[in-house]
Amino acid sequence: MTHKELQQIVLDKLKREGACPTPRWHFLLKNYFVWCFALISLFVGSLGFAVVLYMTINNDWGIYENIHDSFIGFVFATIPYFWILIVILFLVTTDYNLRHTNKGYKVQLHYAVLGSVLGSVILGTLFYNVGLGRAIDETFVKSVPYYEKVMRDRHKRWTSLDQGRVGGLIIFTEDDDSITIQDKEGNEWIIEIDNDTNVFGKMEVGNFVKIIGEFHDEKFEAGKIFEGKKGPGLAPFPGGHPNIHPKMLNKGMNQFRDNKKWMKEI
Repeated sequence: MTHKELQQIVLDKLKREGACPTPRWHFLLKNYFVWCFALISLFVGSLGFAVVLYMTINNDWGIYENIHDSFIGFVFATIPYFWILIVILFLVTTDYNLRHTNKGYKVQLHYAVLGSVLGSVILGTLFYNVGLGRAIDETFVKSVPYYEKVMRDRHKRWTSLDQGRVGGLIIFTEDDDSITIQDKEGNEWIIEIDNDTNVFGKMEVGNFVKIIGEFHDEKFEAGKIFEGKKGPGLAPFPGGHPNIHPKMLNKGMNQFRDNKKWMKEI
C-alpha cells in the first residue's frame, strides 16, 4: 500500500465519521487560559507567602519567654498553619498549570517546582516590603468569619488580661505613675507604673506598647513594658491597630506637648 492510498483511506474514514479538524485558535486559547491560571496561582501564593513572612517577623521573638513556657512551645503555638497551607496549595496549582502549557511537558518536575517556589518567595518578599502581608491579615480579621479564632494565639495575645498581657496605643500619660492605653478592641486601660516596672522604649502618647503584669481593680499593674515595633510590613502587635477616636488621641497629644513644654521651662 502506497503512502497516497493510506492517506486516502484515512481521509475517507474521517469523512464517514464526520470528524473535522480542531481550529488552531482553540489550542491557543486553551494555552492562554492555562498560563493565566498559572500566573494567578503564583500571584495568590505570593500573597500568602507575604502574610507568612509578616507573621514570622512580627512574632514577638524577643520576648517569647514572657508569653510561653518554652521556645519550642511558642514556635508551634504561633506557626501560621493556615497561610502555609495556602502557599502550598497555590504552589501545587501553579506547578500543575505550568506543566500543562504547550511546552510545559518538556520541563522537568523539580525545575518546575523550584521555579514556582522562587517566584513565590521573590514576589512574596516584595509584597511584604510594601505592607501587603500586614494589610491582608488585618483585612481577614475584620472581614472573614472564624479567621480570628483560627489565629487566636496571635490576635488575642495582647488582650489577655487573665494571662497578664495587654497592649495598645498610649492615649494619655500622667507623670511617671501611669499611662492610659486603648487596645485594638477599643477598650481603655489605666496602666500603673512604679519603680519595679521595667520599661523598654519610650512611653509617649501615640506610641504602641505591649505590657506584662497583673490586673487588679480595673487597673493594670505593669511589670514590663515594651514599645511596639514600627516599619514597613510590621504591626505594633498582631491583629491590627486599635480603633482610636481622634478627639481622644488629640487630647493625649496636647497633654504630652504641654508636659514637654513645662519640662523645658524648668
